[in-house]
Amino acid sequence: MALAVTAALRRHQTRVVEIDGRPTPCATAQGLLILKLFALPSLYRQGENSRAAVYEAEISSLLGTGEVHTERALAALTPHMLAMDIDSLRTTLADIPARGARFKSGIQSPESKI
Repeated sequence: MALAVTAALRRHQTRVVEIDGRPTPCATAQGLLILKLFALPSLYRQGENSRAAVYEAEISSLLGTGEVHTERALAALTPHMLAMDIDSLRTTLADIPARGARFKSGIQSPESKI
């Protein structure tokens, strides 16, 4: 499964950039999102909660760029993952922006007065 996902990403989610004068293939933001989402369920199953939290933070950063499309990422992963994992990823993707919104109530916090 992982080989199929990475092969598809190599074909469709890379671009060549120049690093130290050499053309170097790099994953696009969309490709990175797909890779992070693909790894997340496995990390949780293995009890790697700290690593999963890092991946979720990276996913949050990618979502903030405006360069990624979550439904396209999930569609790319659907043939390679369990339906229940796709559903959990969809819930996680919906929850990430909601986390920040919890703190944007319009009420000034005591910390902002310091």
